[in-house]
Formats: sequence, C-alpha cells, structure tokens
Amino acid sequence: MEKILVVGSGLMGSGITVSLAKAGFDVVVVEKSESDLQRGMEMMKKTVSSLVKRGEMER
Repeated sequence: MEKILVVGSGLMGSGITVSLAKAGFDVVVVEKSESDLQRGMEMMKKTVSSLVKRGEMER
C-alpha cells in the first residue's frame, strides 16, 4: 500500500487526509505542534463520522 504524507492538519489538510484515506491510501499527517494536530484530528474524526453515517465510508 502506498503511504502519503500530508503536511498540516487545518481545514484543507484534514480534508485531503480524509479523502486520501477514503480512497484507500495509508496517510501520515505532520503538524507544527501537538495542539494543532489534536485540533486537526478532531476535524477529521467529525468528517469520518459523518461519512460513515451517510454510508460513504466504513470505519
């Protein structure tokens, strides 16, 4: 499986990360600080939960 690196987990980075994961890629995210990474992870969790509820993605 290909591994893709996403730099940044803000609005755009978190969206890119979820899209790549949904497409089946193994994604690694790096961020400048732990607090920024945690904030990005929360955004990604909400997005994934929404996709799962709509049946567009499996956990």
